[in-house]
Amino acid sequence: MKKNLLIMSALTVAMLQLGCTTPRGPVAPAAVAKLDRPACKNNNDCSFPVYVSVADDGSCRVQLPFETVTITKGKNPNIDWNLELMDTGDPNRYRFDPVSGVIIVGNDPTLDFDHGGPQGDKKFRWKSVNKRAKTFDYTVAVQRRPDPQTPWANCTTLDPRIVNQGL
Repeated sequence: MKKNLLIMSALTVAMLQLGCTTPRGPVAPAAVAKLDRPACKNNNDCSFPVYVSVADDGSCRVQLPFETVTITKGKNPNIDWNLELMDTGDPNRYRFDPVSGVIIVGNDPTLDFDHGGPQGDKKFRWKSVNKRAKTFDYTVAVQRRPDPQTPWANCTTLDPRIVNQGL
């Protein structure tokens, strides 16, 4: 009994650190650690998940497993952000914001990233042009609605970074 109480206490502390008391669905453990992602070299290795946690009050928060994404010098991969199934209910409750799903601050489409946009509701893609070495902040915007009659509401966004290593 004491062991179960200790485990429950540890889980409660971990959930409070994530900003919610009962997350509904998977939470990326590395999201808390703010790890840097290994450098992207091609389209096959530059895709990563976007998680959302939901608090009891219905507010939601975006989480990424990586704080920084690096594009290898001389490479031009697609960068894909993929919404994972976030709870045991209807996955259609979540989507990337159709206008501002992923915004790269200071982007010049001729030098940095081109052809950005949603690939359906659950994926957002940018193509790295990677013609200059520069670090970019970007935002990830996800929306949630508890049921089809409720309007879409914005989740708390994130401001991670992308490092282009240039030509």
